[in-house]
Amino acid sequence: MAQLDQPNTLRIEGFMTANYPKLVVMEMCESNLAEYFATEGPTMHPVAISKQIACGVAYLHTNQFILRHLGVDTVLVAGNTFKIKLSSKTDVEPVLDIVSNRGTDELSGYIPLRNSAPEVFTKGIFSQMSDVWALGVLMWSVCCRNTSVPFWGLSRRQLVDAVLSGWRLPPPDNCDFPELQEMHSLMLACWEENAELRPTSRDLRHKIEILLQDVNPPTQIAV
Repeated sequence: MAQLDQPNTLRIEGFMTANYPKLVVMEMCESNLAEYFATEGPTMHPVAISKQIACGVAYLHTNQFILRHLGVDTVLVAGNTFKIKLSSKTDVEPVLDIVSNRGTDELSGYIPLRNSAPEVFTKGIFSQMSDVWALGVLMWSVCCRNTSVPFWGLSRRQLVDAVLSGWRLPPPDNCDFPELQEMHSLMLACWEENAELRPTSRDLRHKIEILLQDVNPPTQIAV
């Protein structure tokens, strides 16, 4: 892990192993993505932010990592750079390997259901393709600048039933930029029920990079 070196992944600076507890020293960042949207009044275009996050996910997948948890709390911000923190939330919430025999009320204490692919909460299967599902949900939050909660108004039971029945998040209604519909089409591709039909993170990065070429004004896409 210490050898990971890409601008959109949080850098590991070192380890402290002489005493207990053993510590990992991470790169310093000003805030996470939720705090960035709440306090900074960001001007960076949502497509540009999504491109950076997709670059980080693609890099980690190339290095055979599975993120398990990807959300506004695991993307950190340093200036105009967005960095993914490696975290399965096991330091806060245990992640179950098999969750299908538990009720949805119990699941909420273990995995972030609103970001989870259907195979996660039915079979306990985490993969790079379940990361892609979560990336689609994160892109939705980025597009609305985290002003709405994914699957708002649904209980945990309703959320699971809705996803398994094929319902998907519509485009956020509290944002407006020309590329929104194309971004939503990419999100829908991430939310294919069959994991094998979802784009890889590398494919998604490439499509977002193409979309970013049409974004105006240029001052909003600095990275």
